[in-house]
Amino acid sequence: MKKKAKKEQQDSQNKSAKVAKLPIKNKSSKGTKKEGIFSRINRFFKEAKTELTKVKWPTQKELIASTIAVIILCLVFAFFLGIVDIGIVKVLKLILR
Repeated sequence: MKKKAKKEQQDSQNKSAKVAKLPIKNKSSKGTKKEGIFSRINRFFKEAKTELTKVKWPTQKELIASTIAVIILCLVFAFFLGIVDIGIVKVLKLILR
């Protein structure tokens, strides 16, 4: 029973420790033609379009809630920094008198 539990623990550790191996690109690619600037730009925009189709865009409700949260947070920070600024000015006036 203990051996089975220990083996399962080792298996789970091995699964989490596996790292994806990326193919190594050969820098000395003699014989292959260099890709032109316009074809690279075209490929970039095609890949960007493909990636944008994978994005989970927020719903209108989510967007409004996030916008309100950001505006409130900005107001809270502005108020806090204003109070800190007033305090620093008062302290400096006392020191410089």
